Amino acid sequence: MGVEGHHARSRAFGEPRSILAIPPAAVVLFGAVVWDGSLSHLDGALLLAGFVLAVLGLLWMSRRGIDIQPGGEVAETLAHKQPLGRWRALGLLVVSLAAIVIRSEMLATGPNGSSPNSGSPKRFSA
Repeated sequence: MGVEGHHARSRAFGEPRSILAIPPAAVVLFGAVVWDGSLSHLDGALLLAGFVLAVLGLLWMSRRGIDIQPGGEVAETLAHKQPLGRWRALGLLVVSLAAIVIRSEMLATGPNGSSPNSGSPKRFSA
C-alpha cells in the first residue's frame, strides 16, 4: 500500500496519522542513503538509528494509547490465538537474528564463495 493508500485508510478508519507516517519516512530515509548507489558504514549507522527512533516512537505512542487495532480476519485469528511464552518468543528472536546474519554473510560472499572485494575465491573442502 502506498502513501496515498495509508492516508486514505487513515481517514476511513480513524487511525492516527502519526503511526502511518513511519513507513513512508523509512522509505525516504532508505532512498536518501542509497541515492549514490552504495551503502557505507555511515549509511548503515543512519538506517540503524532510524530504526531505533521508529521503534522508540512506536513505544512512546503505545504508552500514550495511540495504536492500530486489527480488523477483519486478522482480529478473528488473533482472538483465538494464545500468546507466545517468554522463552518461545526469545527463541524465535534468536533464530531470526541468526538467520539474518547467516543470509547477509551469504549475500556478501556471493554465489561462488568469493568476496566481491577480495578478488580470490574462498575454497571449501567437503
